[in-house]
Amino acid sequence: MARKKKHLGVGAKCTVGLRYLHPKDKISQVIPNQTSSQKLTGLLVVGKELKPIRREPNECIVFRHEDFHNQPLWCVRNYVSINEEGPGQSFFEGEDERGAATAAAAQANGRAGNNNNDDENLEGAGDGGDVAANQAAEEEPLPDTIQELVGNIHLDGDDIEQAMRDAPMVDDDNMPAPENVPVAGNAGDIMIGWEHNGICNRKANVPTNPSPILHFVQPGALLETTNLQLFEGLFFKSYIEEVIIPATNNEMRSKSSLTYGEFLRWMGLWLLMSTMLGPQRHEFWSVSPIDAFDGATLRLGIWMSRNRFDEILAALQFTDRAPPTFRDKFWEVRQMLEAWQENMNKMFYPGYVNCLDESMSVWTNKFTCPGFMFVPRKPWPFGNEYHTVCCCTSGIMWGIELVEGRDRPRNLGAQEYDDLGSTVGLLLRMLTPIFYKGLLVILDSGFCVLKGIIELRKKGVFASALIKKRRYWPKYIRGEEIRAHFDGKDVGATDSWRGELDNTPFHIYAMKEPEYVMSLMSTYGTNARTGTKDAQRE
Repeated sequence: MARKKKHLGVGAKCTVGLRYLHPKDKISQVIPNQTSSQKLTGLLVVGKELKPIRREPNECIVFRHEDFHNQPLWCVRNYVSINEEGPGQSFFEGEDERGAATAAAAQANGRAGNNNNDDENLEGAGDGGDVAANQAAEEEPLPDTIQELVGNIHLDGDDIEQAMRDAPMVDDDNMPAPENVPVAGNAGDIMIGWEHNGICNRKANVPTNPSPILHFVQPGALLETTNLQLFEGLFFKSYIEEVIIPATNNEMRSKSSLTYGEFLRWMGLWLLMSTMLGPQRHEFWSVSPIDAFDGATLRLGIWMSRNRFDEILAALQFTDRAPPTFRDKFWEVRQMLEAWQENMNKMFYPGYVNCLDESMSVWTNKFTCPGFMFVPRKPWPFGNEYHTVCCCTSGIMWGIELVEGRDRPRNLGAQEYDDLGSTVGLLLRMLTPIFYKGLLVILDSGFCVLKGIIELRKKGVFASALIKKRRYWPKYIRGEEIRAHFDGKDVGATDSWRGELDNTPFHIYAMKEPEYVMSLMSTYGTNARTGTKDAQRE
């Protein structure tokens, strides 16, 4: 039997998702940290007015709430869920017609959404209507110029210039590391001379080059280990079972609880869809015949219905911690990132060569996200940026740190080692798991801070970084003298410049290229040739 349609009017008591309520600044003062699924109950309808949303007038339902004293709150009609009707004479005009239209739409959507062996009847977020149609009026949008560029794989020079002006935060490849910005005073001459004794500092102190180890795999049993076992070992199975699934079940609208196996299946569908460029998500559940030239080329309903997939997505939680009392845009993922890192430190020991770089988490939505970053040098330049470290032998990523930028709350205080400089602090935090192991890490020019590789050497980590002039040469590096040293030398000529900082030796290794001099700062290696094969790029 169909449910009786409730009518909206003055005096009705309602529930609305916090993400859809306005004004945002007033709501954030009372509830500083909000989840995407969090709702506010006990809203009392006091009227219907035109209210500004994204500087445009929208017909909105206006509420009062005891937690907000005399501050009116409002949202568009589609996001209102009615708990209790008001007096019949106070119903808003058009509610009967609206109820009939939305019931028909819900019935049609049920036929499309439940075509894949799903008998559940899930209640919507509001009382009906096309929620997606009004989403643009509710979310915090990216600037229009950025919306036009998000999703583009290739950006030309004008696009990059526009994005660097308008993006909320930019990580510019041409900007120097903070430690390399010149300051008043002499940095000191720490260079000794163009020489090398032919002895690698690492080989002289570390007798072996260890291979990576998966601690959850028995010695000699790697070939018998399944892909699922590898995935579970490296993807914190215990955190999924103990935190993500229970927290998500608390938000599920249906009586069918999410299980670990179903969650793995749900993630697997995401991974499968991510391998295909072009189709919209809903097209993977289309009832239309598969067309080689239009829509998705497979149907996922045999594994999970669209309604169930969307229900899990809407209820998904990443933490079971209570929100902090201060504004923190990342509080919902901090526990998960910590758990992932803790699991990797426990389950994986990297090989002797590692690489630290930046990685992008792809973002194609026209609405912003916490920490949204534009990184022009990356193949996909929009989204969240992570600093990541990988084992070069196995290809396993074993360390991550989210770039929070200006969105990091001041209440959290300074991060560990930041008293040594932001870049130096980052290097030490990222590589803490391999302190005093004698392993080495390769860095690109974004981490080219001599103080950083010296501090790593003090912690038993050997490092090298590409030297690049980013407005200025890195501190202590006399780049023009390096260039002058190779004037007149043949392409392929090499040399090393020895130096010492904080009683720790290092070398600048340099090689003449046709158009420039490539140089590295390093605490290991030699410039002695190994092998006999001559090779030259065409």
